[in-house]
Formats: sequence, C-alpha cells, structure tokens
Amino acid sequence: TLNGLGGLLAIDRTLDPNALMAALADGVVSNLLFPDDPIGAAPTILQQLETVFPYREGAFVIGPIAELGWGSQSGLIRAKLGAMISIPGESPITLIGSVSLSVPPKLDEKNKFKLIDLNADIASPITADAFVTRIELRNSSLAKIPVSGSLGIYIGWASDAGVAFSAGGFYPGYQGPPMLGNMKRISIKLDPPIKGVTFNVSGYSAFTTNSVQWGGAAYLKAKIGPVSGEGSIEVNALFQWAPKLHFAYAISASVSLKAFGHSVASVTFRGSIEGVHPWRLEGYAGVEFLWWEAELPVGPITWGEKNTELPPIIDAQNAVATALGSDSGWRANMPAGADQYVRLRVDPEAPPLIHPMATVDLIQQAVPLETEIDRIGAFRTSVRRLYLAAPKIDRVPAAGA
Repeated sequence: TLNGLGGLLAIDRTLDPNALMAALADGVVSNLLFPDDPIGAAPTILQQLETVFPYREGAFVIGPIAELGWGSQSGLIRAKLGAMISIPGESPITLIGSVSLSVPPKLDEKNKFKLIDLNADIASPITADAFVTRIELRNSSLAKIPVSGSLGIYIGWASDAGVAFSAGGFYPGYQGPPMLGNMKRISIKLDPPIKGVTFNVSGYSAFTTNSVQWGGAAYLKAKIGPVSGEGSIEVNALFQWAPKLHFAYAISASVSLKAFGHSVASVTFRGSIEGVHPWRLEGYAGVEFLWWEAELPVGPITWGEKNTELPPIIDAQNAVATALGSDSGWRANMPAGADQYVRLRVDPEAPPLIHPMATVDLIQQAVPLETEIDRIGAFRTSVRRLYLAAPKIDRVPAAGA
C-alpha cells in the first residue's frame, strides 16, 4: 500500500554523506522521513538538518519521499524511502530509508507482544568513487530480547577500489572504509529472570578484499545486596592475505568481586598471538585479593625469520597499454539512423571496424588514471600516477586527423 508521499527541497544546501552516516544511529533518517512527532522532535530535527545539509551557496538538494506498507493493514512491513539528489555534491545521489518489520503485525496499540520487532535506518550514498550502504538497528527485539548493531557494505571502484562487508564492525585497529567507521557490535541483551543479573552478548563478522575477521564478547553482571560481581570474555581474530600474509588472534577475560562498593578480589588475563613472519606472542595475567596483588607479564616474545621481501612490482604503464590495445576496450556509438546508410559484415576474427559516422569510447579498468597509486592488488606499482597524453591517429594529432 502507498501510505504517504512527500519530498525534500534544500536551497543553498548540500548533502554531507559522512555526516549522514555519523548521525544514522541517532535516528536522523527517521526524523527526515515522515517523523512520528515532528513538533516534539523539532529541536533535534533542526539540529540534524544543519549538520547533514551544510550551507553551500548555489547548491540544492531535492528528492521524493514515499511511505509504503505490506501485510495485514500494512502492519507487517512498513518502509519510508527517499532518494536525495544533490547538485553539485560529493554524493550526487543518496538513498535513505527507514524499515520496520513486525511479527505479528502491528494492528493496534493493544497488540503489545512482538515475536519479531526490527527497526532499521538505512543510508546509501552513491559517489563517483564508491557505493556504500549502512544499516543501523534501533529499538529492535526478537522475542522481547533487545537487539542492536550496525551492518555495512562498501564497493569502491576508484582510488580506494575494493569490497567490504561488515556486521558489527571490524577487528580492533583494522582500518576499514571511512564511511564504515565506528560501527556498533551486533548485541543481544539476555537478562535472566533473576533480579540484579544482566547478561550481554555481542559480536562481529567482516569480509574485505584482503581479509576475514570475526570476534565476540560476553559480559555478566550480578548484584545481591551489598555484594556484586562482574565477568567478561572477548575474542578477536583476523586473517589477512594482502599486501602480505598476516594472522592475529587475541583473547581477554576478567572476573571481579566487590563488597560495599570496594574491590575484594579480581583476576585479569589478556593475550595475543600474531604472525607469520615473524610470530609474536604477548600476554598478561594479574590477581588481586584485598591488599595483595600479583602480576605476570609474558613477552613480547618473537620467533621466526622476519619477512623482508617486498611485494613484486607490476608495470602499471604496460597494464594500461595492454588494456587499451584490447578490442574489448573500444566501443562505437552509432548515430541514430546510421544503419540505413552502411551495413558492415566482417569476419569475427578480424580487427573491429568502426562506422565512419560513429563516435568512439575507449575504456580501460586496469589502473585508475589521474590518481595517486600505492599498489595494484598485492603488487607494488612501477609508477605512482598515469595519465593520457594528446591522442594521435597514425602519428597525427587526433584533432587534425
């Protein structure tokens, strides 16, 4: 069902995709698309508008907005969608949405129990360099168990070419795509039916062009009268194969006990191992009991030969020349009605023939041009920047040919 139509128009404003991504967890998309209480949320909405749509003289943002529904009385799935066009802008097209899934459907306010109640805000800026989609769960639950976290997809085709998918973020210290930074772990709050006891579980999984990553953590807290205790455990793993083979695994755990707000005893452990050239082991263990404490640091210990071999060099200029010399890199655009004048029938094995009235496109995707290049895949490059000089046809400048 089509439940609503609207639009957005911003004069002398542009859309900042980085600010939009940063404010996604704060409900900025829900506030832009048919807010439930626009008057009550006006101060927040105005502040978010100022951040996401900064001033830029001569620029404007325009886009349609629609509210859709599917299911019994449109209560099963509800979606608010918008397409923002920014002229000029860093992100010419940005798709935004707010989607809700309720099982059983939300028929009325009396229907309180939800087996599935998922609410997600989505932002997807499309730039000249990349396509990014980021999803933030908010006010969501499964069988009344609160669920939260972030999901993201990155597909880059320019200087930061690559692919990344993340559910809950990345390995600590790993530099993922900037627009997928500060992602929240996928978290489930499992509160047992015992007063004073809380139990949370969180985790993440990520796949990129050169790595696989995963990790998780569990946290338990209990309080009985003046006595309280906390316990946690966390593991993180990273396997990376470019620009060089690398493996890392880290684990940490702790248990503490307090009475009347004062520490009585605690045990802490953390350790990590990474490699493979060389291997490195480091750890720490600590114990405290009343006024007595002991520490046992381990390492860092390294073994194995250090890999001093540099990645092989690829001839970037030759890679571009090979791509330009391929028949698949040339495409002729026929003018309207041109086939009425001349028809070409040639041997498929022969070099391509181009209609005399056609325009020609030359395409290569081996190496980005007019861009600073650090590496191509896992290889170092022979040059840092490539560009096309003035074209010639049979050694004669194309403009005069």
